[in-house]
Amino acid sequence: MPASAMINAVPLGARYMLGSALAFALMGACVKFAGARGIPVLEIIAARALISLVLVDGDVRRKGIPALGTHRLLLFSRGLVGFIALTGVYYALVHLPIAEASVLQYLHPMFTALIALLWLKERPTTATSAAVSGSRSRWSADVTKLSSRGVATAAPCQVRRQSSSRRRSRLVGRPAPRSLGATRTRSTSAGGGV
Repeated sequence: MPASAMINAVPLGARYMLGSALAFALMGACVKFAGARGIPVLEIIAARALISLVLVDGDVRRKGIPALGTHRLLLFSRGLVGFIALTGVYYALVHLPIAEASVLQYLHPMFTALIALLWLKERPTTATSAAVSGSRSRWSADVTKLSSRGVATAAPCQVRRQSSSRRRSRLVGRPAPRSLGATRTRSTSAGGGV
């Protein structure tokens, strides 16, 4: 079966979903790469905004839609909330491992359902309840991984903070051991190789 026939066998909606997932994965990789090169998060967001402006401006002009819309306050509010959300996503992509940042990014549907219930007093539909309860076990496993990584990261920092504020002998109750570097230097200078 030729490749074009295999591609055409996949429904159009599924192809769009796969293309979207690929585009978001590439975006995340590019943001991670740019952040690793030392480019600040706000400059990455500005570059993305400039590209979006060029693409959207052409489409808006072609369709004859007013650039600032008719509900300017709602448009400004949407832009502000979008900027805050994008800043959070890009900050997470730059400063966290890409897998953890992706988990945080894709938790938003659960929070949307929760906020709709608490703030808007909307009752969830059966489909929404099934989707949230079906992903709850996976979500709790992801949150457990994230929180355990946070504890694993915080514990050495706390020990380091305590050891720098007190003498190590008082912290442990016995004299501090020699550092590994001093032991290696002594053993190599005495003729023993490490």
